[in-house]
Amino acid sequence: MYLSLSAEGNPSNQVEVGESITINVTLNDIDPGWRVVWGVGMDLPENFSAATDFDFTPPMGRPLAQLSGINPLGNFGPEDFSTLMVSVPSNNSSTFSFSTTATSVGQSVFVAQGLAIGVGPGFGGISFVPLSAELTLDVQAPSSAPPSAAQTPEPSSLAIIGSLAGLTVLRRRRRG
Repeated sequence: MYLSLSAEGNPSNQVEVGESITINVTLNDIDPGWRVVWGVGMDLPENFSAATDFDFTPPMGRPLAQLSGINPLGNFGPEDFSTLMVSVPSNNSSTFSFSTTATSVGQSVFVAQGLAIGVGPGFGGISFVPLSAELTLDVQAPSSAPPSAAQTPEPSSLAIIGSLAGLTVLRRRRRG
C-alpha cells in the first residue's frame, strides 16, 4: 500500500493566485478482500486557504473522523487537518478529496503523513504501513490581468488624433 496526492485536472501542477483546486488523497494497492483503516494528517502550505468541500463519496472509502487544525505532523495551523478513513474490501484503493484556493505566489508543498492498518480476509493477517506523500504546486500571478491605462488610449485622445488626421487630408487636397 502507498499514499498519493494529486491536483485534480491539473497535470502541469501550476495554479494562479485566486484559483481553486481539488486535491485527491488516495491509498493505493490495497490487497483484495482486505479492510484497511487509515489515518492521514495534512499540512497545507501557507499560501493556500483552509480546506473546504470535503468529498468522501462511497464506495471509495468511508470517513470515520475528521479534525481541523490538528495533524500528526506536529503542526497545529488553522489550514491543517486530520482524517481517519476505512476502505471498502472490494476496492483496491480508498480516497477522499478537498478543495483549497491559492492565495499568494510561490512554490507550495502539500504534505500528508499517517498510518494504514490492514486486516486480511477472515482476520488472516494484519499489516501496519506508514504513509507519506507530497505534492508540489507552483503558484503564479494571474495571467489574465486587465490592460493597463497606458495601453488603452482614452476616447477623447482618439477623437483629437482622428480630427488632426482629417484636417491634414483636407489641407493636402486643397493644396493639390
